[in-house]
Amino acid sequence: MWFAPERVGEILAWYREHAPGHPPQLNVVVVVRPDGVAVRGLHLGPAARAERLLRPLWNAAGRPVRGGFAALGVEAMFALGDVAPRHAELFATLPDTVLKQVVSAVADGADPAVGAVEVRHWGGAIAEPGGDVGPAGHRDTPYSVVLDAADDALASVLRPHATGGSFLNLLNDPARVAAAFTGANLRRLARVKRAYDPDNVFRFNANILPDPAEGVLHA
Repeated sequence: MWFAPERVGEILAWYREHAPGHPPQLNVVVVVRPDGVAVRGLHLGPAARAERLLRPLWNAAGRPVRGGFAALGVEAMFALGDVAPRHAELFATLPDTVLKQVVSAVADGADPAVGAVEVRHWGGAIAEPGGDVGPAGHRDTPYSVVLDAADDALASVLRPHATGGSFLNLLNDPARVAAAFTGANLRRLARVKRAYDPDNVFRFNANILPDPAEGVLHA
């Protein structure tokens, strides 16, 4: 659903307030572009129920100028696409300062280097994995902000408010691989690397260096 660009402030405020309370069957992402604000939702269930859940959004921002919910097959769902993660940060909260910086950078194309900003609330099965589900880190982080931006200017302004962590599939900087894991998991992965690839042959990736000795951490 697309909304007029001048409603971006109301939409982000609504999102911060309501997204944490959405049921696991509904995932909503806000994408801010100079020409408008896209609210993309996937709901596992009837479209009418999704519309009821999102009615508070329309109360805050008015009816969408175009778009809406429709039944999708799996192939169409994966064709929706995402914002290119040229810069990405994780956030424990979305303070006013962060939202205002996003609005001021994207509104009316104020910063031509920024093509789009995606604000996403995480949760559901990712946040409640249960058992030993592997080394993916930061599952309890509520928010991510992804920037399709030609430079680091906006990311640098937002970064002081971020957690410092990242999801591995959002990383563009190979020097920040350690930020995608907890310290304990990274040490375990370095030991695994030492056991199976001590010469770091498989290194053209989000590389974790083999740990040369117990207690020594490399990434």
